[in-house]
Amino acid sequence: MPDPQSNPPKIVQPNPAYRENPARGVFLSGNIGQPTLDALTPKIIDFRTANSAPLTLYIDSNGGSVGHAGLLYQILKAPSQDGDVCALITVATGTAASAAADLLAMGDYAIAYPGARILFHGTRRLPDEDVTEQSAASIAVELNNMNESSALTLATYAAGRFFLRYVVASSEFAALKEALSKPQLTPVECIAHFLGGKVPRVGPLILGALDQHRRLSRLEAFVHAKMWKRKRSKLFKTDAERDKFLLDCITEHEVKEHRRDRNWSFSGDSLRQLQQDFAALIDYRLGSHTAPIQQLIARWGQFVLDPAQVAEMQSQQPSQLNDWLANASGERIHQLWYFFVSICRLLQKAENWLTPEEAYWLGLLDEVCGSGFPCLRVLAEASPTPTAS
Repeated sequence: MPDPQSNPPKIVQPNPAYRENPARGVFLSGNIGQPTLDALTPKIIDFRTANSAPLTLYIDSNGGSVGHAGLLYQILKAPSQDGDVCALITVATGTAASAAADLLAMGDYAIAYPGARILFHGTRRLPDEDVTEQSAASIAVELNNMNESSALTLATYAAGRFFLRYVVASSEFAALKEALSKPQLTPVECIAHFLGGKVPRVGPLILGALDQHRRLSRLEAFVHAKMWKRKRSKLFKTDAERDKFLLDCITEHEVKEHRRDRNWSFSGDSLRQLQQDFAALIDYRLGSHTAPIQQLIARWGQFVLDPAQVAEMQSQQPSQLNDWLANASGERIHQLWYFFVSICRLLQKAENWLTPEEAYWLGLLDEVCGSGFPCLRVLAEASPTPTAS
């Protein structure tokens, strides 16, 4: 039997930023509404004013008012008079549905117990008056805008988790390409295949985001080719001139895509697809989702480089490194980010019940208790210091 002193165990120093703490915890259960705020606010204020140690929000709720959920989050994250803000650890103990699922994902560190159930879905509204054709159209626009806002909020809070999943998965991409006999797979296609293998039950969600990525990539390539052929300046004098150019490109692209189908035309669904493609192109380059891209490049750009780029990065002067990294990784970061935004948008459609494992691999959770999945807590608590003999 080997001598235990020859290989002493490592000391793990618990890090409160990644650990649930019922002593500084509040418990969210039942429907989220004004009674929720009335019950939880006094205790939250007691904790906040005592010190700035992390707070824990335990969640077992089917959701409720989005507005009251937002107010609860603001109270939990409100700065003290000295400007200190408590880190927020969210823990799904049972059900985290609807607005409660959003709260779970918005934690600085989000944890789920193995038996938890997590539900994301689109905004719901029951009109309080008779619905007319005009009001129905207005409600549809309002719901779409609310779903878009919810999707971007979810993606923004969970971005670091998704990119961490990408970093973990990237070590398997070479083997994945070889197994599929597809060496040309893009980073987005690689992470999509990886996630599909981890969470096959939500494959349609991933496939939907991947299909959108592929279609958009083809359109982007076609538009860029047409742009280079322009003899005039690539700059457009007005937005309308730019939009006309894009519509012409999309129309020509669609005709080429269906050139062998003599019965195809722009009527019906094809005309709607043209409108959706136009909106997607504008959104990809100019949409509100682009706001955090520079920050994502600074944080994750070096982790999406290929080996040759990593070697080239080592030779860059410090004063030039940020610009070089933006040029080398910017488009790849943008594509990965847009893929994740697409997943979050699809989560706002229909009923999407997720297990903790599925939510973890999609980038919506940091840790599933007892799973052994890679997580920041293990990295933060790792210590080379052996126990005393």
